[in-house]
Amino acid sequence: MDIESLNSMRNGVYNLIKSFFWESPKEEDIKAWRAFVANLNDDSINKEFDKTVSFMKEALDNSDLESIKNEYYELFENPFGERLSNLNASFLLEGKNFGEPLVEIRDFLEDLKVVKDTDYKDTEDSILFMIDLMLYLIDSGDCTDVQQNFLKKFLYPSFERLAEILKTNEKAYFYATAGLFSRDYLEMDMKFLEGIKSLT
Repeated sequence: MDIESLNSMRNGVYNLIKSFFWESPKEEDIKAWRAFVANLNDDSINKEFDKTVSFMKEALDNSDLESIKNEYYELFENPFGERLSNLNASFLLEGKNFGEPLVEIRDFLEDLKVVKDTDYKDTEDSILFMIDLMLYLIDSGDCTDVQQNFLKKFLYPSFERLAEILKTNEKAYFYATAGLFSRDYLEMDMKFLEGIKSLT
C-alpha cells in the first residue's frame, strides 16, 4: 500500500474515532461505524490491533442505538452524573480545565501558523479539536515529524488516559471499547510514523 492509500486509511480511522465522541449518535452513525469496523475486521492489519478491532465489532454487535445514546449521556452529558468524563487534554492529563496542555497546544498551533476557526466552540485541547488538527496534518502531506510530535506529546497521552477512565467506569461498555480502540490505533499510528521517519 502506498503512502497516499495509507494516509487515506488513516484519515478514515481518525474520522471514525472523532465520530465516536463528537455527539450523541444517530442511527446513521451506528450503521456507518458497523460498516467501517466490519471492513477493518476483514483486513488484517497486525495481530494486536486485529484483536482490538474484533472487540470493537463485538461491542457494536452487542449494542443498539438506545443503549449507546444512554451510555453517551451518562458518560459525557449528564450534569448530575457522579463520574462525568471530560474530553479535554488539560482535564485528562492534569485534572483541571485550562491547564498547561492547552497553553502548549496553542503554542504548537502558533508555530504552525494555524488559527482555530472562531465558530469552533471547543478549546484547542479538546480531543475533538486535536483529531481535527491531526486530520489537517495528514491532509497537508509532508508533515511526518509534526504529526509524530503532536501525536506523541498530546493526542496519544490524552486518549491513553481517557481509555483508562472509561475502562474503569461501570457505566461504560461501548465507550470503554471505543476508548481502547482509539488508544490502540493511535499507538499503532505512532509506530507507523516512526517507521516512515526511519526511511527518510
